[in-house]
Amino acid sequence: LASLPAAQASLPYAKPTVRFTPYSRLDTTSQNIVEDKLGYSEATWNNFGIARVEKKRWTSLTSNERDGANLLGFTEGTWDCFINHYEDFSWEELAEKGITQHY
Repeated sequence: LASLPAAQASLPYAKPTVRFTPYSRLDTTSQNIVEDKLGYSEATWNNFGIARVEKKRWTSLTSNERDGANLLGFTEGTWDCFINHYEDFSWEELAEKGITQHY
């Protein structure tokens, strides 16, 4: 984390820039992945937290959703942190993962 900008240094993972790219600036392949594999529309991609897939932790994703997330460069850690925001975890699970220090 030492090489990350100060704003990111306290985060457990590097920020996945693809998720913070407006839909219209995604290449066609990425647009197809977010629509066909993850179930986003342009509106749900551009407005964080409203897509159903974002309510799921990595291990709850279907194999198709996980494949799409992988193709976009997500890992279990980056998905759970930046997409699900650990909303699908109990406090005990967060403590087991060592994430409570970030809350």
